[in-house]
Amino acid sequence: MVAGSRSFVAIAEWAAAATPHALDKLGIPGRGASESTIRRTLQRLDADGLDVILGAWAALHHDVDPEQMQVIALDGITLRGARGPDGRGRHLLAALTHDTTIVLGQRDVDRKTDEIPCCQSFSIPLTSSGY
Repeated sequence: MVAGSRSFVAIAEWAAAATPHALDKLGIPGRGASESTIRRTLQRLDADGLDVILGAWAALHHDVDPEQMQVIALDGITLRGARGPDGRGRHLLAALTHDTTIVLGQRDVDRKTDEIPCCQSFSIPLTSSGY
């Protein structure tokens, strides 16, 4: 989701209306991409790989007091409007910081009842910041 946009068309409309300064801050030279370019790019992304990268980045940029214990919460959620190949809703198990709710990582689970076994194999990128 970009700036509240919920579709490829809405993201492209946001990019078309964005100021050159905003695009420059995002590392986008020139003008924003078209809807078809945005759609093709996002569909080709390795979502799991991007999730690992963004979770590690969030953990590195989260200020941690090394003298304090850090609490990491695990929470399961059913994604609204997302369906798997079998037509059933998708469920995720997410690990997030308890104080700021920064998501450190997430994993697909088959059903809500699969969250507990999934917790046993969940891995969170450990960093020198205390996690």
